[in-house]
Amino acid sequence: MTILSDNAPDSRGCADYSARFVRIPMRDGVELGAILYLPLNRPGPLPAVMEMTPYLADNLHREAISFTREGMAFLAVDCRGRGGSGSEFQQWINDAPDGYDTVEWIAAQPWSDGQVGLTGGSYTGWNQWIIAGTLPPSLKTIVPSAAFMPGYDIPRGGIGSPYIYRWRVTLKGHSISWNLAADTLLFNRIQGDLYARNHSYLGVQDELGFHAKGWEDDLHSTTWGAFGRRDAHRNRRSQNSRSRYFR
Repeated sequence: MTILSDNAPDSRGCADYSARFVRIPMRDGVELGAILYLPLNRPGPLPAVMEMTPYLADNLHREAISFTREGMAFLAVDCRGRGGSGSEFQQWINDAPDGYDTVEWIAAQPWSDGQVGLTGGSYTGWNQWIIAGTLPPSLKTIVPSAAFMPGYDIPRGGIGSPYIYRWRVTLKGHSISWNLAADTLLFNRIQGDLYARNHSYLGVQDELGFHAKGWEDDLHSTTWGAFGRRDAHRNRRSQNSRSRYFR
């Protein structure tokens, strides 16, 4: 096995940053697993950048190092139910309150100067927007990229696409299944067989033996499942309040 070094040319073979695993308590008692990176040449307190990902905190290692080289702390956080985090993963359901709690936990640490920013793309681009929507007092900026649009990109046009189940397979349990989920030939065979037998696409779960939480909502609902129903209820209450105010 070859390990590529991320050390700077003038580091003389030694890392100029520290990394350690930490646990972050949430309001309901669940703990999120994270990796904290700090620069060694910049004593705290420091501004911090956080990324909360379902794709495992370890995959943010190189990104984290780049932030420490700019004199910032970096926290790579596993979404609830993923990697080292407790409970069960439910895409985009828990990220907003968990993100709020994590931002405020960071701001309260002795190595933090109380200023927290968010970064990331795709899923972690989207969860920045919903975390920002909870208005954490210590959140100073977000830098989302390639964030998807709920109801359009996922599910696309309001109806789940074959890719979405493969994406859910990728995030099965606390590990990651890049290779199985990327096997388009396997999924083409399963989907084609279901189509030929005039069966529902829901049957792909039985074929693989993995019932992905929320997959039925993707196919049955045009309101983005449980998340959409919750937001729709919130929006109706907000609209009713506004209509009473403007009468």
